[in-house]
Order: sequence, then C-alpha cells, then structure tokens
Amino acid sequence: MVSEFEETWQKLVSKLDLETNQWVCDLYAKRAMWATTYICRHFSGGFRTTSRCEGLHSMLGKFVHSRHNLKDFVE
Repeated sequence: MVSEFEETWQKLVSKLDLETNQWVCDLYAKRAMWATTYICRHFSGGFRTTSRCEGLHSMLGKFVHSRHNLKDFVE
C-alpha cells in the first residue's frame, strides 16, 4: 500500500511539474500525518481526521465544563 501511494504521488507531482514546489515538498515530508496509507500503521484511537476530533470535542463540550473536576467527569 505504501509503495502504491509513493508511486502515485511521484506520478502526480511529475505530471503537474511540481517537483520543486516548496509547499508540495513540505506536504510530502509530512505525509505520515495525513496520508491514510501511513496513518493506518499507528494507533489513533479511531480518529483519522480533524473533523472527527472536533466533533468529539463539540459533543463532550455539552457535558463537561470548567467547573467539573475529574471525579465529576467520570461520574
């Protein structure tokens, strides 16, 4: 799966002539943070996107407030 990602990425970058584009190079360097083919090798508690984390945060925000301590939260 990783090799397929790498091959497809290189083809796309070459096709669009982006080999020297700094943003594309930086994005590729951080691929382990966003590319599913890399993420699936690491435990992430079931979260793979920012939107899912934001959704959880929003849901918990309805029940957890700064006035709660850990004991209250667990209860």
